[in-house]
Amino acid sequence: MDTLKLVFVLIPALLEIVRLIEGLITEPKTGEQKKAAVIQIIKVVLTAGQKAGLLQKINVDALLAAVDVLIDTIVGIMNATGVFTHAGKAGAER
Repeated sequence: MDTLKLVFVLIPALLEIVRLIEGLITEPKTGEQKKAAVIQIIKVVLTAGQKAGLLQKINVDALLAAVDVLIDTIVGIMNATGVFTHAGKAGAER
């Protein structure tokens, strides 16, 4: 699987991981901590996949760069639509 295909495959997983982390880390102004946690989870999965020989042709740095932007996009959409709320107001701070 090439890097671009894997990005598309990861989008549903990213959505779920972002939701999971948002539910686990509920303190305000912890957006960077949440984002780092999501990236670390994805990095662990990718590393395991590479060690198992499943993702040999994947450029992990390029994939993680895409994941970084996707996290911002997902969180931005969830904030804008009110899915994430913080301290009683719409739009969680990331």
